[in-house]
Amino acid sequence: MASIGKFGLSVLSGVQETTVALANMSFDFAMVKIEAPVEYQRLGAQLSIKRKHDAEEGSAHATARKLGALFSKDLPNIPYLAEAYGLRVSEIAESPRYNPRGSDSDGPLAGFVGADGTSIWAAATSGKGALAVHLLACMLARMWSGPEATSIWSELVVARKAVLQEELRGKEFSIDTVTTMKIEVSRTSLAEWDASARSWLRTADTAKKLQQTQLLLVVDKNDLALETGAGFYTNVMRIWTKAMVTVDNLVAGVAQSVQSGEVLLGLSSWHLYPDMSVLSFEVKNIVQNDNLVIKGGLLTIGQRIITLGQDSGVFWSMPLAHLRYYGKPVFSQRSIGSKSSRVSFDKIVLVGLGSAISTWGVQARNLDDIAKFFLAMSDFFFKTSNYSNNASDDNYKTERLLGWLRDFAAQAYTYLHGTQPLREEMSRYIALGRRRYGTFLAKEPEHAPPLFGLSNLTTYLSKLNVESQIDTLRSIAVSGKTGVNLEGAIIRYRTSTTSKVEFASVYPQAISGGTQLCHRRWIFGFPERLSNHYDSKSDIPGTSLPGWMNQETWIERSINIMAYSGEACGFLSPDYKSMVHILPGFVNEPKRSTFEWLSGDEEFEAEGLAVDDFSLEYLQRLPNRVTEDQISRIRRIAGWQSGSLPHRYSGLQYRLILGTLDLGIWQPIDAWQEVGDVMLDFEFLTSAITRRKIEPKILLNHISTIGMRQESSYVRSLGLLHVASKIYTSLPSADVDLSVASIPLHTSKWAPIDNAQLSRQQALACVAMFESGSVNLDPEQLNDILAISSGNSMYALECLFCDPFSPPPVWKLRCLVGNIGKPGLALLMSPRDTVVQTPDLNTWEMVNHVDYDGKLENNFQGTSLHLSLTGYEHALNIGRYDARDKEVFYLGAVISAYHQGVWMADIDILTLLRNLVPIQLPVGGDNWQASACHRLPLKCQHVQAASDNFSALDPLSAIDSWLEFLDPPMNMGV
Repeated sequence: MASIGKFGLSVLSGVQETTVALANMSFDFAMVKIEAPVEYQRLGAQLSIKRKHDAEEGSAHATARKLGALFSKDLPNIPYLAEAYGLRVSEIAESPRYNPRGSDSDGPLAGFVGADGTSIWAAATSGKGALAVHLLACMLARMWSGPEATSIWSELVVARKAVLQEELRGKEFSIDTVTTMKIEVSRTSLAEWDASARSWLRTADTAKKLQQTQLLLVVDKNDLALETGAGFYTNVMRIWTKAMVTVDNLVAGVAQSVQSGEVLLGLSSWHLYPDMSVLSFEVKNIVQNDNLVIKGGLLTIGQRIITLGQDSGVFWSMPLAHLRYYGKPVFSQRSIGSKSSRVSFDKIVLVGLGSAISTWGVQARNLDDIAKFFLAMSDFFFKTSNYSNNASDDNYKTERLLGWLRDFAAQAYTYLHGTQPLREEMSRYIALGRRRYGTFLAKEPEHAPPLFGLSNLTTYLSKLNVESQIDTLRSIAVSGKTGVNLEGAIIRYRTSTTSKVEFASVYPQAISGGTQLCHRRWIFGFPERLSNHYDSKSDIPGTSLPGWMNQETWIERSINIMAYSGEACGFLSPDYKSMVHILPGFVNEPKRSTFEWLSGDEEFEAEGLAVDDFSLEYLQRLPNRVTEDQISRIRRIAGWQSGSLPHRYSGLQYRLILGTLDLGIWQPIDAWQEVGDVMLDFEFLTSAITRRKIEPKILLNHISTIGMRQESSYVRSLGLLHVASKIYTSLPSADVDLSVASIPLHTSKWAPIDNAQLSRQQALACVAMFESGSVNLDPEQLNDILAISSGNSMYALECLFCDPFSPPPVWKLRCLVGNIGKPGLALLMSPRDTVVQTPDLNTWEMVNHVDYDGKLENNFQGTSLHLSLTGYEHALNIGRYDARDKEVFYLGAVISAYHQGVWMADIDILTLLRNLVPIQLPVGGDNWQASACHRLPLKCQHVQAASDNFSALDPLSAIDSWLEFLDPPMNMGV
């Protein structure tokens, strides 16, 4: 029997005694470190100190070594792929844009800033098999969620060890098999391994956005399911090795042809881009010009036809036995494609826009019309004199209720003025919102009707003043939208002030016996017995008219019509009833109604009434002042005289054809035809809004409530989309998970209550939801949170980077490239009981506390702040009780002050900010609370003499060092 101690022996006999003895062997894989291949050296040089240490000596290195050892025996040789991948990651890592170095401007988080290449460098320094294991980590991270990928890793390790156990039962086995069998990889280590690869994918996706998008568009046009006919272990190993071998050949310049998705999954995970030839109804060649792929490495894809309405992309499905603590394996299916990627927040706005119009049907088929409509709406509210940039209640209400309209308009402007590729990309996201995410804002019954209800003629008319209503009905008649000749029709309406019936022509009519065309009005004027009033001795000052007219509003009304509308105005005697007759049995059918235009003496002849009978002084005293130009207009149309001409269809009966009893177009019965519902289109409404046909306040109230209660789900979701947009405006480098659109926004727990100002807790909860795509946290759970770490991003309170004397808005956050190396959503919690260095006896002689001399000196230039983890970790319950992997964690994190590299104190910044009291402290003043932290004004308001006199504050001592600060004086210090 061979000796156990002879490690050079490669094969042992499979007797039981040997197996038992070897099972007791122990080998620390983390102790071994090899030189990284030259292609990866530039990556290593760009990693932060912390990440490089973890990759070479920490848990990441141990995980890479263990996984590499477990699988290396059955992995193919991939020299070209390994070399090309090393060059690609080094290329990305050397870009300061995608891999920034931590600096003073990053405050206490500087040590965690930078791209997470930990798993890559750990693999590169861990020997055979480790790089291939990292490549699999990227594939799993590309396709699956964090908990799913961790579950796959856990099950894969167990399955791999079972395979090795079978080898030990054979007659011969390798000593490597024996030592590998002893390997244990914790689920926590697997989760962190996945998190590092997942973070790198986000960084590389951004760096190679153009090529990555092109590749994923090709993926979109295919239906390529990964073959999963065999068992779990066999499937994963086959997909993994096939992808590596094929890409290795491509990089080596050997053309490859595929009809399954493994290679596309690998390319999208490793950011290598060969030229492609897609076989469809015609051959489509896509040139990527990747210098890491040797010429000749052409990938030919045998396209499969996509059924209309069917999802496309690369699909992978399998049962996950290690996802939950209890129960049957969870069958899961995931896919990749351009629509499954993370996106910038402006893409979420586009999805929101698509969701907002998802129930508008064929009216919303033209995106150019939609864009112009939203742009006109935004201009209407935010560029009118009624809603200027001056602070006012109206401005605040408009911004609060319709801020989302400004966001939509910004995207509309970009769409209208963008290049064709940009327009096509934007249209895809809008279509996605319409097709898949209609519930992002609300359930379908709660959505706004088409064009927010304004396409309905009755609704639209109800938002207009009388003159605009008449103008709209005339425009509809002229446009031919009714499909009926309305040449002989008349408009019957009621005034908004007096509710009196008046009439207006539909088409201009000839006046003064000539060819001049002019619209006409008819209003009720003279009292029943006119002659009795002519005897009045009281004249109207400045006129030649009898005094009784001073009491008659019809004079003013007719003058206003002629002056402001430029229309002739005739009079009808109050004896004329203009009664509307509703036929029996048709009370609810207004179009069955008729009225008769009576002829004869009911029309008052106003030939003796002229505008020149009124002095300019009188006309300018009217509620609506009449100008000289308007008087000229009245003369030009001979207003009263022309208005008194008989209506050419006088004596006929009319029937309502369009509108309502109080505002509608009436057609002579003998010419009457049925007219269906007239719907106003985008073009009509955009024009009307541009011409300011509606009062801003009326439209604001309508749009903000959409005919429902103000807190409708649809309106509330639009408002919350704007709140999130406001937060992400200060996070330009951040991206979000597109799956967040599956959550109805109005269910967000972070929503401000009763229009209160946004808090920092709500802002953090908002980012947590959009970052994760699923986590809906209560802001109360985030009272002590400084920052959130997820993927390749850290979202920290802006106040961590600012001088307390000029604090930013409490809700404002900053996004940094980097992470703290943990999976899922890590919430960095600040402890409230912080530790401060205790003065010792060896330093008391260095504490002087000399009197303050009035000079301002910076004696703390060597001080810096640093964040570190305390070791505290607690998972939050987000309702998934049986999940093995918790997705959201509290992590204890403390900010410490160091001076010239020596720790001085830990700082509770959140408590400091909560307790800051802004004051104006006059010399000799007593508004000083000794128990509070005080923020003095930025600029002193005192004259120089008063500034030099600080005796009112009692003697002041100068604090010139940390030792003097930690061992404070008995009196006040500065």
